Amino acid sequence: CGVEPSPEGLDSDDALGAALVELGFELARERSGEFRFLTEEPPASDLLVALDEPVVEIARLLEEWQQIMALIPSVELCPQLAPELPSEEITLTAAEWSLAVTLDGRMSVRELSDERAVSLLQICEEIADLVERGAVRLNEHRSFARRTRRAGSASGIGSADEPGGYETPLV
Repeated sequence: CGVEPSPEGLDSDDALGAALVELGFELARERSGEFRFLTEEPPASDLLVALDEPVVEIARLLEEWQQIMALIPSVELCPQLAPELPSEEITLTAAEWSLAVTLDGRMSVRELSDERAVSLLQICEEIADLVERGAVRLNEHRSFARRTRRAGSASGIGSADEPGGYETPLV
């Protein structure tokens, strides 16, 4: 999984609770992996947090994540402004506009999260809203599309022209 808790910045029960929610949410989304619990090391802090609230919050986030995944099935997809809107007009906030102008179909959702230094959940929420409103479409990541194209042409399977075929963004 690659998640290691850091005691730095965990100077209050609230900060520790927030870190537990973040870590728990990330771990709960993992489908496989290895986890190691260190029992020999003493705790890095004397802070104590009841687990009831973090567990409820993690469950809420996982439910929200499932709704987002219905609109964004993979964080490796590349959002791009839709060529046409489903209605005559759409109103964007300044924050939505700031995101929308970066959506050129070249960066994946995950890359946008890193680029904008926001959590994956936050960027997914923002993009899912734009997808739902018809302002944004999702394309396969270029490297994935190239692999798909090569595999499809070698096997005679798959084509960008076929229904359900891949779509690569304009470069």
